[in-house]
Amino acid sequence: MSAVLDVGEAMLTSGGEVSRIEQMMTRMCKAYGAERVDAFSITSSMIVTVKLPGGEVLTQTRRIREWSIDFERLEKLNNLAEKVSKRPMTPEKIHECLEAIFEKPAYETAFTCLGAILAAGGFAVFFGGTWRDGLAASILAFLFTLIDKNVSHSRMNRIAYCFLLSFISGMIAIFSVKSGIGENLDKIMIGGIMLIIPGVALTNSVRDLLLGDVITGLLRLCESLLVAASVAAGFAVALLIGRGWLLW
Repeated sequence: MSAVLDVGEAMLTSGGEVSRIEQMMTRMCKAYGAERVDAFSITSSMIVTVKLPGGEVLTQTRRIREWSIDFERLEKLNNLAEKVSKRPMTPEKIHECLEAIFEKPAYETAFTCLGAILAAGGFAVFFGGTWRDGLAASILAFLFTLIDKNVSHSRMNRIAYCFLLSFISGMIAIFSVKSGIGENLDKIMIGGIMLIIPGVALTNSVRDLLLGDVITGLLRLCESLLVAASVAAGFAVALLIGRGWLLW
């Protein structure tokens, strides 16, 4: 059960849909001989109860404190769950497979920086900015990625973290205009906002609602809206603080 929960937790923290995770945990437990399996999962908790052939009932819970989006890792975890449900492995073998999947980082820092630079710079120009605005947004994206990669997310409140990150991004954007690198502050900020706004998380919340996982969908929807509000508040505070400095 512990090994099965490890697989389910890994799938959930990689962005898997709750109904699929519950289904896979049920199939894995039944592959080991359980007569009945009741698996329940939301974004912050997982509970699995199994009834064994002798009538014994076992329950384990797992607290989930953070999650992200990594579809490549999720695909590997899904394949592992399929293998376990068809041909049961020992717990040691399952943990070896999990370690192999998590051994490689989700994305290299250089690759992440490149993607952020292209996204922020591209959106800044796409929404009417000049090439200088695109350059300023690219610098903002580079600094943003370095900060994000070197911060331990598990030790911070997600809402407060997004507020702080957006505030810092807003101040960097203001500084780039003040120093003459960029021209249009709003276009540079648009490029920075695109890196923080929880678009995928919002889409996943709608997906969960349409699949009938109302609790999970509402939790993810509320979190996405709170994150979006904290991002807007962070940039707004940066504008309020930096407006006088910018005019000066």
